[in-house]
Amino acid sequence: VGDRRHAVRLRDALVRRLGRSMVRPSVHTFHGFAWWLLTRAFTVETPTGLESDLGYALAGLDEEPVLLTAFDQRARVGALLRAEDPDDWPVNGNLLRSNAFAGEVRDFLLRVKERLFTRRDIEKLAHDRGRPDWLELAAFYEKYTNHLESGDSFEDGRPRLDFAMVLESARRLIGEHPRVADDLRSVYPHVLVDDFEEANRAEAALLGALLPIADEDRSVVVFGDPNGTVFTFRGADPACLAELPA
Repeated sequence: VGDRRHAVRLRDALVRRLGRSMVRPSVHTFHGFAWWLLTRAFTVETPTGLESDLGYALAGLDEEPVLLTAFDQRARVGALLRAEDPDDWPVNGNLLRSNAFAGEVRDFLLRVKERLFTRRDIEKLAHDRGRPDWLELAAFYEKYTNHLESGDSFEDGRPRLDFAMVLESARRLIGEHPRVADDLRSVYPHVLVDDFEEANRAEAALLGALLPIADEDRSVVVFGDPNGTVFTFRGADPACLAELPA
């Protein structure tokens, strides 16, 4: 579902219809589901045999991450920009101390991560479209990600994740550990997704891990109106709906 309030309403409606509380069905937003994955234990194959560990560790994080609020993320982006050398920013060097510019950079970082772009993807787009300012942002994108994911950047030794990085980390967890995807398919024999026209690429990748495979007795039902997308300015891509297998 699209937001937490919608998730709560749907959960309550299901409980009332069933007439009792249950461990399942569970109702999540995509971000809530991704965070649940990172804090849940999974058994995976390693060179020495089967081992259990928490999702965030399997996704490559050394310590339990802290979720950044939008305010904290903007403050962190602003602090990192102020520490940059203006000579490395030939286009936007005079804006590095601007709070408004920090807000724009924060939005840029979220959108490129939601589209599953790498630094090289951004650099290619910058060259293709003649945007030297995007080249500056591509370099900063990598610095920002490395800063947040390193526990050494913070006094408590715990890495930070912004909302887009939560989706990215969950996707990495599933992609690098096939047993995690197998586990999820057993936990969720039936999946219902609403308002999928508002999904971004990272969210669609998470859903992909739950889609039935050949000869599997499971179901996934996805609702959405590709002509009703509202949040394209926040990364929604209605093409994600059209690209789902029938």
